[in-house]
Amino acid sequence: MKMLVLCLIFTIMPTLYACNSNEQKPEIEVKSEVKKPEFNGFELVKTIDIDPAAFVQGLIYEDGKIYISTGLEEMSTLRKINYSTGLEEKNIHIENMFCEGIAISKSYVYQLTWKNGQCIVYDKSNFERQKTFFYRGEGWGLAFDGTNLIMSNGSDKLSFLKPDNFSQVTTIQVKNENDMPVYNLNELEYINGKIWANIWTSDDIIEIDPASGRVTKRINCSKLRELLDPSNKYAEVLNGIAFNPENGHLFLTGKFWGKIFEIKLL
Repeated sequence: MKMLVLCLIFTIMPTLYACNSNEQKPEIEVKSEVKKPEFNGFELVKTIDIDPAAFVQGLIYEDGKIYISTGLEEMSTLRKINYSTGLEEKNIHIENMFCEGIAISKSYVYQLTWKNGQCIVYDKSNFERQKTFFYRGEGWGLAFDGTNLIMSNGSDKLSFLKPDNFSQVTTIQVKNENDMPVYNLNELEYINGKIWANIWTSDDIIEIDPASGRVTKRINCSKLRELLDPSNKYAEVLNGIAFNPENGHLFLTGKFWGKIFEIKLL
């Protein structure tokens, strides 16, 4: 009887051991490699985290500082960010205005408003208001070409204005590669003799010849969206172009993106 019991024990033990061995074996977590998006026409250099509540309407880089204009009623601001640290150095709230694009000329920051018909001029160092210019129609994007301010209003036209009194010098119509008008011209930047523009509702940025108004280059930046925080459900359109003349890089961002992307054109 004892022999029979022992035989049964020795017969069952390997099976029990195998079952316990399987149960105790740790699970191996298989991590899939995160594939970075491939960009067409540029490469990503750096990502700067900014306030995700920033509804960016204007972007400028100068001397290691990034200036940001944000919009929306009761949420409009003018900000200065340190490029190296990403930290905000200054942030002022603009009451009763829906602010738009910005530009810098000499020691002044110019900030447009959407439907208020005002361009507010600040001292660049401390953001104290210096003067206000008035205009008809809407204000969208703003840039400075070294002589004149360049302003968009959401149409296919760009206006060149004197920075000392905001009077109009000339206007150009922007046409695409098929000789068709380009509407919804938004945030602007002047880069090496060309005007760069966001197009509202599009993830394209375009290069414009200021002499002819013709689009000379187009870059699709939709892949940048893949680098946004997946939990960010409020990210809107690409909006914001700035240029660093020290290395030729561009800065791109969007409304509620929470990030600024530094890119190098190829």
